[in-house]
Amino acid sequence: MPSKKPRFNAEERLKALQDISVELMASKNPRDLLYLIVNKAVELLQCDAGTLYLRFDEDHLAFEVAVNRSVNVDFERSLVPAHGQGLAAYVFRSGEALRIADVHDLPEGAPYSFDASFDEFLGYRTRSTLVQPLRSSKGAALGVLQLMNRKKSASQRWPSEQPELLAKMPTFTPADQRLLESFA
Repeated sequence: MPSKKPRFNAEERLKALQDISVELMASKNPRDLLYLIVNKAVELLQCDAGTLYLRFDEDHLAFEVAVNRSVNVDFERSLVPAHGQGLAAYVFRSGEALRIADVHDLPEGAPYSFDASFDEFLGYRTRSTLVQPLRSSKGAALGVLQLMNRKKSASQRWPSEQPELLAKMPTFTPADQRLLESFA
């Protein structure tokens, strides 16, 4: 039996990211832009859920978007400590992407932890996650995109297993940065 072709190969994903950039520039509603970013990332990387955190101030990230394909998310924006031990806070501070196969089995002594309270609230169970920093073109930390529960049918690896793809992740221009900061 022939194997199924992956839904998106690496070049198709990068092309899709470029197409998303065009959509982002055409959209007029800031809230729609944030949901577009997360929904497209979830779709492209064949995940079940995604969240977006943006820098609010020096001490906080604003938990701006939550998308989940399995459960309804009655979401309200909230602030989380930027200096906390959570996955998003760690990635925001360190600028280092994380790829975790099982958030309930973190390495001993890891400088981050998984907070299951949002999962408990939703009746959901996060397993795998990719946590990617969002940076300006000058390297300033703008926020974090977190994708959860890669579909088992997805035959492609998480991008962090392919460093050449992470090097090509889009950065945000000063105009993009001002737009993202206007949401916080």
